[in-house]
Amino acid sequence: MNKYILFFLMLIFALSAYKVARRHFLSPTFLSSSMFALNTFGYIILYQYIGRDISRMTLMVVVLFEASVFLGECAAEVFVVNKRNRKGISKNVAVFSDILDIYISRQRTYMLAAFTVIIAILRFFKVYSYVKGKGITQLFSVISSARADYANGLVSMGPILAAAYYVCLIIAYIYALLFIQSLLILKQKRWYLLTPILGYALCIVSTTARTEYIKLGCAFIASILLCQVLKENKKINFVKVGISFALFGAFFLWYGFVVRGNSYVDRTSVLGNIVGYSSASLYGLDEFLRNPWQTNQRFGMYTLDYIYSIIGKDYTIGYEPTYYMAVAKSNIYTSLTYPIQDYGIAGMLLLKALLSFITVKIQNACIHSSINSYKFYALYILMCHNIYIFLLAPIGDKAFSLYLNPKYMIELLAGYCLAIIIGMKFSYKTNDRLYSLRSPLKSKG
Repeated sequence: MNKYILFFLMLIFALSAYKVARRHFLSPTFLSSSMFALNTFGYIILYQYIGRDISRMTLMVVVLFEASVFLGECAAEVFVVNKRNRKGISKNVAVFSDILDIYISRQRTYMLAAFTVIIAILRFFKVYSYVKGKGITQLFSVISSARADYANGLVSMGPILAAAYYVCLIIAYIYALLFIQSLLILKQKRWYLLTPILGYALCIVSTTARTEYIKLGCAFIASILLCQVLKENKKINFVKVGISFALFGAFFLWYGFVVRGNSYVDRTSVLGNIVGYSSASLYGLDEFLRNPWQTNQRFGMYTLDYIYSIIGKDYTIGYEPTYYMAVAKSNIYTSLTYPIQDYGIAGMLLLKALLSFITVKIQNACIHSSINSYKFYALYILMCHNIYIFLLAPIGDKAFSLYLNPKYMIELLAGYCLAIIIGMKFSYKTNDRLYSLRSPLKSKG
């Protein structure tokens, strides 16, 4: 019964957030509650393969989580420094509706695409050289064999290739926006804009990480939602969105088998992966609340893990207890578990409200920034990560790996600066005039 109650409450949260929030689809409450509703729906459909309903405590914690996200969102909208922003998009970015084109040449695009492919090849050969020493030479075995060692920092890329990866990430995210803008605003299918993104997708192979593909997908989602907001358009083709999610889900499941090194795929293994990735996290949260983990060895052991690693402490993330369901096992616990483990339920609610507050502030700052400035794109990159955080709220806590990971933030900033230096230069055409990004609103002719 509790799973049905949770499903309907999450639907109510999603519909209410869409109705009340000024940014509709960009609302953190809408994003997280929609995903929890989808997660719970999967729990209902696959219930016979899971074997247990969630408890009232789990139901209460998830509902309180969404309430705290909503309160943080409301607070961000109330405390606005510039009061004119409350009424809509400021005049500073009204030029967006007049922009006929965001221009970057094919030649520069193909140059950046070649750069991303070269980096992808060099990084893959680094991984290949590492696993070759273990006697592994098959292509897919290279990925699966290096997965754990790469996560533990045993596969060294060197400073140049490590920095180059983040340059490729920034290039791919910005080109996702350029492609979506040309598709939705200009009604043109500029497929060549996807070439740098494909190059970055190849770079992800060397990381052996599946979630990086989800982050890249979130860049497209953020671009679509941002264009809808800036156009003040509230309509989205959910059929196309659903098909896209289905295709991406099939790819993600297949890539999961590759990374894990599954050589034999049968009905049970496929079913176990579907249960594990679609619904197991709710079961994991329920299991955690029934049987809490042991007391932390240090304060904030899970959420502050990256900060502790800087001062020489060992990593603790990635070693959560495994639990067993009717046909599957998993160690996915939703984004609520780490902060509850570290700070209790009240602390978790406070942190999630603060995260929602920060997310809405970044969204508003992006939307109210001039689109022909580098500040807009820097905020857009952060917005992509925030959408990723809330879309994956039912799966895992991705916030600490962004905001509480100084190393990642520095690498992201360095990648952004280097991407600008090597050639991320745009021009904007509006009313038959061309404007340079480096000199906002200064005519070039």
